[in-house]
Amino acid sequence: MIVSFSLYFGASSAVVIGALYLLKRGGKTEQLGYIYLGFILLKLLVFALLFSDFLAAIDTLEIRQRAQPLAPLFISLLIEALAVSKLLKDSVK
Repeated sequence: MIVSFSLYFGASSAVVIGALYLLKRGGKTEQLGYIYLGFILLKLLVFALLFSDFLAAIDTLEIRQRAQPLAPLFISLLIEALAVSKLLKDSVK
C-alpha cells in the first residue's frame, strides 16, 4: 500500500509542479500561490476518491498502518513547497 501512496503523491507532485511552471511561463505569476493551494485541495480530494477503501477501514488498522500515507504526503508537500518558493523567487527577479 505504501508503494501506491508514494506513486500517487509522486505523480501528483510532478503534475502540480509542471502545471505551476507552465502557468508561470503563461504570465500567471501573481496567482501562483493561490493556484497551488487549489492544487493541494484537488490532490487531497482525488486521494480520498482513489483510496476510499483504505480510508473507510482506517478504524480497524494499527497505528503504523494508519500513518502509511503520511510520509509520502509530507515529502511531496515539502518538494512542492520548495518548487513553488523557487518559482516565486525567480519571478520577483
